[in-house]
Amino acid sequence: MSDRESWEARYAGNERVWSDEPNPSLRTEISALPPGSALDLGCGEGADAVWLAVRGWHVTAVDFARPALARGRAAADAHGVAERITWIEADLLSWQPPPATYDLVNVQYLHLRDDDREVALLRRAAEAVAPDGRLLIAGHEQFPAHAENAPAGVVLRTAAEILEALDLPEREWAVEVAERRTRPGHHPHSEAEHGPAAEHDGAADGGPHTHSQPDHVVLARRLRQR
Repeated sequence: MSDRESWEARYAGNERVWSDEPNPSLRTEISALPPGSALDLGCGEGADAVWLAVRGWHVTAVDFARPALARGRAAADAHGVAERITWIEADLLSWQPPPATYDLVNVQYLHLRDDDREVALLRRAAEAVAPDGRLLIAGHEQFPAHAENAPAGVVLRTAAEILEALDLPEREWAVEVAERRTRPGHHPHSEAEHGPAAEHDGAADGGPHTHSQPDHVVLARRLRQR
């Protein structure tokens, strides 16, 4: 089964796979920014895209799993922001975003193999950032203990390793955040489906299944060229 088929199978049930809350690093780093244009790569069921759209952003949300995109469209309709989100069904390994276009490029828990095609995806994400825009990347330090079917061969990169893979020219970029941080996680004890990217902030309820989940976060701003 291909990655695409496995993700479509995961999203095929009647219930959401992930939380409908935005990822914590997005809320932490982006809440204070004025809205603009955003690209959400590997958007899944669209929680981040909808959160941004509610705050006035115009979002392009990309994923290859059709059931997830359908769930994202339904959430956008429910929040009254359907007109602010463009949903694109595409494989990120081959999809080419327009360069220097977006005020924010959001990449959450999109864990990649140590492979030239997959590292190139990260660099295309950076190339899509407009001058004075930001690239936000967050990833697990380790897969949660409850994760099922963790993808084979992926590399869980530290913030320093993410920056090494990006290879951002210093004269063009200012790195604003590059750090390990912990956040509340939650064991989705009653859910039939859960996986390596399921740790959305909205699941942290302080209950008996709460735990601390370490992440690595990078936020970089593309400089205006003089």
